[in-house]
Amino acid sequence: MTTPCIRHLKISKDIHHSKDFLSSQAHFDYCSQIWHHCGARNTKKLGRVNERALRFVYKDKKSSYDKLLNWIGLHSTLEGRRIQDMLITINSCFQEKAPTPIVNLLKVKDTKYNLRGTNMLSLPKVRSTKHGLRSFRYFAAKTWNALPDSIRAMAGTREFLRSIRHVAF
Repeated sequence: MTTPCIRHLKISKDIHHSKDFLSSQAHFDYCSQIWHHCGARNTKKLGRVNERALRFVYKDKKSSYDKLLNWIGLHSTLEGRRIQDMLITINSCFQEKAPTPIVNLLKVKDTKYNLRGTNMLSLPKVRSTKHGLRSFRYFAAKTWNALPDSIRAMAGTREFLRSIRHVAF
């Protein structure tokens, strides 16, 4: 008789912990596309803070960071989530739900040839590494074009959202 009560207690405790962690996770996801290119040093710091928060909430000092993320239901690190959020924003552009300034940043590649890829974006010409290659416009288009064609073909659908969260970056 006591086993179901203990199991119930454990489940409710896990749910409480996951709610605590997910409430702190919202701070990491806020405007993540803006500060995605904050530098390698700051990206590592954010990852370590996220890992420490997971370890604190679950009181687990031995498990790997990936295992803790899978336990909470997240399939990628903070950097991977930021890239996924960028791709979801591009998907919003295909659905015509994104703000006009963001839609104006991206341009679908028009070709008169029947090429393998669908929904390819044209890469803008850049003049510098710091402000060109690290810009949303360039990085998002390059990452979008690197997606498998099967996922890009789902652009504008709900299946895209489900599939993009399982792609590792």
